[in-house]
Amino acid sequence: MQENIIKKGAANWVDGWNAKGGKLILTDQSIYFEGHAFNIGKKQNELKLKEIQEVMTRFLNVLIIITKDHRKIEYRVNGRKKWQQTIQKQILFGDDHEEI
Repeated sequence: MQENIIKKGAANWVDGWNAKGGKLILTDQSIYFEGHAFNIGKKQNELKLKEIQEVMTRFLNVLIIITKDHRKIEYRVNGRKKWQQTIQKQILFGDDHEEI
């Protein structure tokens, strides 16, 4: 089954003390971070939407995703509130494909 892209944009994945630049991609089934080739260490991560318990925002464009197994994944994105709303909508009403 192919995933449909709902939203994508430039992002930094905060991995410990490191912030890795790349793209954050929300599909109808998952959230995927694809890092730039020059990043050191792990360059990508993926979360299935069904794994997400909560989506929060903080100042300085911080988007935080808490998983059902209590992992915390942090990204820095432009338009953090819009990202939060779009992710939450996709979790609740996964059938709406609104490509952005």
